[in-house]
Amino acid sequence: MNNQFKLAEDDLVKELAKTNARLNVIETFLVQEFELEGENCSNFVSTQISREKKEIFEYPKSYHLLAEDFPPTHNVHMLERDAGGGFRWTGEGTTTVIELSIGLLGKKTLQLGFVSIIKKEYIKKIVLRINGKIIKYRIRFINGHNYLVAPFEVETLESRNILQLEISIPETHSPAALGISDDTRKLGIAISDIHFIPTLSVVERLKRKFLKVFSS
Repeated sequence: MNNQFKLAEDDLVKELAKTNARLNVIETFLVQEFELEGENCSNFVSTQISREKKEIFEYPKSYHLLAEDFPPTHNVHMLERDAGGGFRWTGEGTTTVIELSIGLLGKKTLQLGFVSIIKKEYIKKIVLRINGKIIKYRIRFINGHNYLVAPFEVETLESRNILQLEISIPETHSPAALGISDDTRKLGIAISDIHFIPTLSVVERLKRKFLKVFSS
């Protein structure tokens, strides 16, 4: 858990360091694109600063959990390792619920890393839920790893600031029954990490558009 808090602290420091640079980029862009000057420009920027400060100081902007740091969770096996790092298989049950004590709020994207699944055809039949709500996902290969990538939004936080991630697959099987190995455990999906990242804010979209306009 200490690693999680250190990562969160590092994220805060980085975000604060970026704030001044963002403001300069945004102000210049507003003048160039929208002809917002003086008080109008200042008001717009101040509003965005207020929103970003609220996100930075009240709620984490991102959260990364490695398999070795998973909280005690029913239907998840002990940590295993391969050349790529640690992972945990989900167990005999077809649905696994992981509860995370994080106050994520707003528009985020889930990146669920996995190293294997008991049957390849199940990869497109997984059902993901955040706080009981189904979220659609895409399959992506990022930095040498497989991920289920799913945008979602948390509009309100429940009293304990618990985010509930639910992962369901059609069926579980043992590698022994499938003729893969002599492992008799019923398995589902082998999860390597869970990463929540922010979607692009208004500030970030303006920044990217500004940089694209002036680099062309």
